[in-house]
Amino acid sequence: MSTSLHHQLVIEVGKDFFAFGLKDLPTDKFTRFQSCDIDSLAPLDAQLDQIFSENNWLLATYRDILVIHNNDLNTFVPQILFDETLMGNYLQYTVKIYSTDFFDFDECHDMRNVYVPYVNFNNYLIDKLGTFSYRHISTVFLDYVLDNQTDIKDGVFVCINQKSLLICVVQNGKFKLYNRFSVQSKEDFAYYTLFVYEQLNLDRLEIPLLLMGDITNDDDYYQLISEFIQKPLVLPLQKEVDTVSDVVRSHFLTLQI
Repeated sequence: MSTSLHHQLVIEVGKDFFAFGLKDLPTDKFTRFQSCDIDSLAPLDAQLDQIFSENNWLLATYRDILVIHNNDLNTFVPQILFDETLMGNYLQYTVKIYSTDFFDFDECHDMRNVYVPYVNFNNYLIDKLGTFSYRHISTVFLDYVLDNQTDIKDGVFVCINQKSLLICVVQNGKFKLYNRFSVQSKEDFAYYTLFVYEQLNLDRLEIPLLLMGDITNDDDYYQLISEFIQKPLVLPLQKEVDTVSDVVRSHFLTLQI
């Protein structure tokens, strides 16, 4: 199998998809990226075997492999209050967990992001690829906002991602709130976005709405929210990607890595 020490293999996993791409490290550009559907009711290993057999370049040796876990099983804990032995306790108040669940956490600024990773994906990928690092999609989201959008001191950042709405609020240059909602329609999107503005008493005429992910200036989602928020802004992808535009929008955060 070939060796590619100038590339990073990036994988994003969700309950119904498996996305993967190569990032050229010297240029910081994704040279390929694609996404495959996963049937959550069918055996996972057989589906992944098929994907790997059709994309044998996945088995090359890379300088780095990063796996992004995309689910809503997470919560942020201030670093000063974090105790690694209590991770399940933090999660039980916000998500449904089971006694058999495995917990992990990411460091994210002055917080710890506690979450339940997809153990079935991780186990398969360890057997196929060996060691790799992994993070939660919400960590990627907050890092993108807090590290790359520092010129915006007050704002509501919204990413439409795989039928989910990820929201991060920044006030006075500091993290204020993160939440995630399931969205099936433009009305869901508008409702949850406006709900956050209302709950935090944010001025819809003054506090900007920064949009990213599966949304464009011309679609129905944007047109509806424009009726309530003054001049929402769709953020462009900051890195070049050699793939089709709908895949880019659907995996916006992973492609910011």
